[in-house]
This record gives sequence, C-alpha cells and structure tokens, in this order.
Amino acid sequence: MRNNGNKPMHPTGHSQSGTGLTKREYFAAMAMQGLATDNGRLMAGKDKLTEAAVNLADALLKELEK
Repeated sequence: MRNNGNKPMHPTGHSQSGTGLTKREYFAAMAMQGLATDNGRLMAGKDKLTEAAVNLADALLKELEK
C-alpha cells in the first residue's frame, strides 16, 4: 500500500493536507460498522472485529491503487 491510505478523507482547499480521518481510518470505521451489525457474532471478539476492519480497509486501498 502506498501513501494513499494516509491522505485525508476530506482534504481542504487545493492542498492534500487536512485534518480529520485519513482514508484508511475512514474505510476501517465503515468496515467496522458493517461487521458490528453481524448479529453480535463478532462482538464477542472485539480484537478480531477491529483487526478485520483494518484488514478490509487495507484491502480496499490496495485494490483502489490498481
């Protein structure tokens, strides 16, 4: 994964610098939201839930770089 995941989700103005979540953090949050609705099956393993969310975010960023 290149530097794309560390770029801001919503850059301000003409520069790529900004505040708030990075693309990686945003994608991981969206993945976690979806995984958490899985009828609580993954909620028993919160560490596994967070790890799965980050893995999904990284996979999405990798695919987007193609």
